[in-house]
Amino acid sequence: MSTAFDAIEDAFASKLSAATPVCANILVDQADPLPADYTSAVNIIPVGADPQQLGAITGNPVDWLTQIHVKCYANANATSPRPAANALAGAVYARLAADPSLGIAGVFIGEPTLSWEFDQATTRMAICILAYSVQHRTSSLTLA
Repeated sequence: MSTAFDAIEDAFASKLSAATPVCANILVDQADPLPADYTSAVNIIPVGADPQQLGAITGNPVDWLTQIHVKCYANANATSPRPAANALAGAVYARLAADPSLGIAGVFIGEPTLSWEFDQATTRMAICILAYSVQHRTSSLTLA
């Protein structure tokens, strides 16, 4: 059974892959590190989901606030990868802001919070993380 949480994650991937993808590597649930031959990638990761009514009446729909991280990776050897990660994050932001419902009735993504990570391996890597809070509802007594 597919859940509402699966549908939301799939919708993020679909939006970022549509028409001209925001980058060549759109991933879902990929663990770090990324494959070494990727110079850029977007990775969509579910982080958690909190019901918004604790102790709701049994049988009623449940409203959720689900956290999805969209990690925008960029590698560079000679220069800082941060500008490339930020440019990719800007493309992701613009694409998702164009349809905050993700094409799913009753879904709304708010403005993301941003954070950054940096790593030094064989190549320098920057990651700009867009953390989205997704408001949605599941049916009575299911996660669908």
